[in-house]
Amino acid sequence: MAKKVPGSRSLFGRFGLKTSLAIIGVLALIVFVILELTGVTHFVREEKASSGTIPSSGNSESPQTSEDKSSTVPSADSSSPSETPKQGSSATSSNGAAPITPYGNFVSNHSPNLDGVPAPSSIQSVCNTSPGASCYIEFTNSDGVVKKLTSQKTDGNGATYWYWDVAQAGFTVGFWKITVVATLNGQPATATDAINLEVGS
Repeated sequence: MAKKVPGSRSLFGRFGLKTSLAIIGVLALIVFVILELTGVTHFVREEKASSGTIPSSGNSESPQTSEDKSSTVPSADSSSPSETPKQGSSATSSNGAAPITPYGNFVSNHSPNLDGVPAPSSIQSVCNTSPGASCYIEFTNSDGVVKKLTSQKTDGNGATYWYWDVAQAGFTVGFWKITVVATLNGQPATATDAINLEVGS
């Protein structure tokens, strides 16, 4: 018969069932607190968004077409060759004119859902302004967190497009103000969407 090695009693045998369960509970609580504080879990604290650049695909991957740029956003499978800027509307205009104030629907869906249900999390954004202008779009929430679509140059029609996803971009639930900034000849023109981006869970 094998001898029992001293000190080999189980945790329950050493401290009793109640004490052992209390120790396990405390250890579990400590692990839970550490996970919450390090941002691994978000059961207690609401997940915070952080400012940054939104990953997106641009014009080259999804060519654009739009009959009425002031009221429509292109679908991802549409295509139309870019037109050459008309005389006097060149991107490198020497008259130093400021760009047209951005207009149109800046996002294809103002109420996306992070999990894609009921509304998709994918979004198409567009900036309509002067041909050859640089344009970017910013989204700002009530905490001052700013998510930005990188600056792109508009085509001969004065448009540029982004295709992105609110979940991949790290958006959180809530309202996000939409600001569009176009720059041409060193002069900016800014527009704000009348409708906020309302991100759902």
